[in-house]
Amino acid sequence: MKKTMLITLPIMLLFGAGLIVFLDVTMYDRVVAGSFELSEYQWAVETFPYDRNVGIVENPKTAIEHAKELWIERFSPVNGKPYRLANSRKIMVLFDSENECWLISGTLPSYWDGGVPNAIIQKDGKVLAVWHTQ
Repeated sequence: MKKTMLITLPIMLLFGAGLIVFLDVTMYDRVVAGSFELSEYQWAVETFPYDRNVGIVENPKTAIEHAKELWIERFSPVNGKPYRLANSRKIMVLFDSENECWLISGTLPSYWDGGVPNAIIQKDGKVLAVWHTQ
């Protein structure tokens, strides 16, 4: 009986750890889409402007790709290490159809403390703001 438990317990622990890793990896980079109003983020545009044009942004996938590049570019110099996006499990992409701009934000699980990166990019590629919440 003890030999069986000594073999079974580690196998069960490895299986459980593997399942947790699988679930964590499959959640990474899921997209949550919706809409927003740029006027509600005017404070971000004024406080965290970013002078750059990334080219035409036609869809959420392109918006995410450009936002990730901007986040790495903007936040890597903060502590001298490359900025890692590991804490951003889902990416929220919202579109303001009136002003034709995207709001891209990382998200955290509800049980984590911390902040997430954000970016506002116009459809024509002009970056309006890049910031990190605390």
